[in-house]
Amino acid sequence: ALESATDYKIPHGVAVLLGMLAACNHPSAQSNQETEMLCSISLIMLRQVRMDIESALQQVNFDKFESAISKDKKNSDSDLLLILPGKNESLIKNLRDSSSCTNIYGSPSHPNN
Repeated sequence: ALESATDYKIPHGVAVLLGMLAACNHPSAQSNQETEMLCSISLIMLRQVRMDIESALQQVNFDKFESAISKDKKNSDSDLLLILPGKNESLIKNLRDSSSCTNIYGSPSHPNN
């Protein structure tokens, strides 16, 4: 979505890194050693391309972004699915229009595991 919202001035791999950082910093995300390492590595990698993407990030077309993200296969007309880090190396999915978080990997007994 970010790629098309910047007329492909931000390459797919860089958009993935930015998405991983957003997921790690989401309020519902659980911090652990692995996610902290992932964020640190992502930041190191993004520093390498910072000058190349800085102006593109300031010119994001948010209408294009919203349109592109709504077409993602993980999303529906009413819900935006976010894959976020959970506790104990699990992942959780968070639905934009729902207050529930559901575990997709790891312990199914508690949504924040």
